[in-house]
Amino acid sequence: MDGDVLVCDICGTSFKAGTSEGISGSCKVYPKAEVAHAITGDKITMMADDLVAAYLDTEKPGWP
Repeated sequence: MDGDVLVCDICGTSFKAGTSEGISGSCKVYPKAEVAHAITGDKITMMADDLVAAYLDTEKPGWP
């Protein structure tokens, strides 16, 4: 995170943190699928199957 901008450590693409809208970089057209999660105190919990499903949903630009 850089303020309210999420910057990818791998490719440097930047996204608006609140909306996941791409700002700049080569991967900004790839969607960021939402992952079901629970927040308890200072911990975020996600199921591995949900992470895999979100990853598979982001393999093609322009999804859904």
